[in-house]
Amino acid sequence: MITGDYIDDSAVPHGLVRAAGGTITEFDAPGAGTGPGPGTVAVSINTGGEIAGYYVDTDHVNRGFVRAKNGTITDFNVLGSWTSVGAINAAGDITGYYAVPGVEASRGFVRTSDGTITTFEGDYVIVPFGINTTANIAGYYLDADLKYHGFVRASDGKITKFHLPGGPGLGSYAGGFNAAGDIAGYYFDGSTGVYHGFVRAYDGVITDFEAPEAGTGYSQGTLAVGINTAGTVTGYYFDSNNLIHGFVRAKNGMITDFDVPGASLTSPSGINTAGDITGYYLDASGVAHGFVRTP
Repeated sequence: MITGDYIDDSAVPHGLVRAAGGTITEFDAPGAGTGPGPGTVAVSINTGGEIAGYYVDTDHVNRGFVRAKNGTITDFNVLGSWTSVGAINAAGDITGYYAVPGVEASRGFVRTSDGTITTFEGDYVIVPFGINTTANIAGYYLDADLKYHGFVRASDGKITKFHLPGGPGLGSYAGGFNAAGDIAGYYFDGSTGVYHGFVRAYDGVITDFEAPEAGTGYSQGTLAVGINTAGTVTGYYFDSNNLIHGFVRAKNGMITDFDVPGASLTSPSGINTAGDITGYYLDASGVAHGFVRTP
């Protein structure tokens, strides 16, 4: 099953869930705005079919939601604040971040399936990105020097920070997180202006990599966005002509690139335990469509 969102011709986003057989069900969170901008954004789906995301109400305030497989939607926000959702795990635990009015820094949260919310802070801005089956959380944070770094938060609340080599730059971004605690992501090298993909194993060992056809010019390179339980990574890369292509990287390091037939841009966003990859592509007219790529 795949979740995501689409934007209608009035510029309003709506949630969707696509069953394995191809049937698509649209939905909106109660209270979501109906004008341009506000609406419903589905972010993550777990193995039980529960969907987590956020919606923007008529006052342009973000609120989180969880949608049960039967379609029942429960909304929530953290301490009455602007709330954004990052991921949901198999147990129904949700992570994301929230912003307190009048405070520049965002803070992380984890919401258990019974609705209990626990908050946590980073150096300056903290953005949780993924939560695995043992409720460990991965994400990135912004330090006082306005550089990004990765972090892992254990289920007991202990936070481990990490950064990647490459000289001064914007830093690292954690993109995908699997059950074993492996993280896939990317970092920006400030010395060259190039993006590089990386995998951080659960024991802290980091391996960086490049898609073979990735460009080496400014803002080109390789960006990893998802990793499954087998350690297979997916993402996309910018080639030397600034065109975007998808890739899949096996645990042994072998990388295969791909494009949706007829696409002008192919952008994977996630990979499941079976190795199926989903994402979106742009056709020759610049219209976005979803896709599934089987192994």
